[in-house]
Amino acid sequence: MPYSYDEIISVKDTLLDFGHIKHESEWDSNPPFYYYCLWIWEKIFGLSELGIRSFSVTFNSLTIVTLGFYLKKHFDYITAIFFSIIYIFHPTLLNYAQEARCYSLLIFLISLSIICFHNFILNNNKINLIILGLINFLLIYTHYIAALIIPFQFLFILLFYKKHIINNIIAGLITLFLISLRFTKKQFELIIGVTSDSIKETWIKKATFSNLLDFLNTMYFSYVFFLLILLSILYVLNKERKVITNSKNILYYFIFIAAFVPLSFYIIGAITPIFINRYILFTVPFFIIITAYLITKLNKLGFILLMVILSLEIYNLKFGVSKGINFKSVASYTKKFKNKPLVIINKKDVTELFIFYYDIELFKKIKYNSKTDLNALNIFDANTAQEIKEINLIDQKTILLFQTFDTETENIKINEWFKLNNYKNSKYNLFEGVKFTLFQKN
Repeated sequence: MPYSYDEIISVKDTLLDFGHIKHESEWDSNPPFYYYCLWIWEKIFGLSELGIRSFSVTFNSLTIVTLGFYLKKHFDYITAIFFSIIYIFHPTLLNYAQEARCYSLLIFLISLSIICFHNFILNNNKINLIILGLINFLLIYTHYIAALIIPFQFLFILLFYKKHIINNIIAGLITLFLISLRFTKKQFELIIGVTSDSIKETWIKKATFSNLLDFLNTMYFSYVFFLLILLSILYVLNKERKVITNSKNILYYFIFIAAFVPLSFYIIGAITPIFINRYILFTVPFFIIITAYLITKLNKLGFILLMVILSLEIYNLKFGVSKGINFKSVASYTKKFKNKPLVIINKKDVTELFIFYYDIELFKKIKYNSKTDLNALNIFDANTAQEIKEINLIDQKTILLFQTFDTETENIKINEWFKLNNYKNSKYNLFEGVKFTLFQKN
């Protein structure tokens, strides 16, 4: 599938100077660690959809292997198998495993975090303390919202391993030290929302309870199913409380993350507009682990539960899922014109997506400000009707207008201007996610 708008941001960052990537994150809603990794990956595998997305595919696969071996070691082989099967066919995880975004890397780091935190509990030495602090930093350096797991690590230690409290605080201080060392001033301003580029995007509304339910329904097919699994695992753990082990104790930590991180994120989102389902995608593996463990304890009923889950997952699988926008077809259509018409891209945000498919060599020059080269090809971008008017259009016979994220108010102004200048328009719906209008003057 062609790249989406979000993916082309990732692709573009692989063309930056390595040291400049952290400054890009000063306006983006994500910190730079994923972009650092992808920058290196692109140098080996190239800019193609397969080359760039193979990064996410690889780290998604590594997560399954890593957590599979972890569960085999601390629980049993069957739990590891059940976890792997459920994870592999999870529709949302599979979808993001095929996107040039940070989520597969983030979830891989979560798998390392699970192992490091468990090792920290079992062997509370300085090495495990330092590794835990480092991994938690990398989580936050990949996605800010991942910081929500740290309070629940502290809570778990407080409830079950009070003797580790001091070292857990030290691990937290290591994370904070690394954050202070690597985050720029503008990143801190971005996080707390004092800059115009705050991560609280204008299109995100304050969360309602239905948003939380939508997350549960999307990730687990039904919030009722989610609650039933949680209640069942708590019942099983309560029955086994007399033979509880460190391995079984860690299940309470998984429950904390699976249940209370989404709830906490919802509460924060109800105060400030930040709630998006994918931001807490990293909690899903925790829920899959406790589900896999529960299945092993329910015997024949567990097998039925596994079949139900797999049936729901396979039913909801969608291969070749559309990315919602298709500028590959837009560029291909534009190149078919023998006499180059004037092309206007409205809005500017998607110009780079168009350039990637229209002229890959021009796209590679993007860091050198390719606007002049673009205009030489008779291609312009504009956000508003006024900016379109400022382009020299009077002598143009044919104009192709491609629009995304457009508003009705601006559309009225654009159409009125073209009408006043004797252009006739024909509207087409040829491209997914892109509104196309052909203007022609007799």
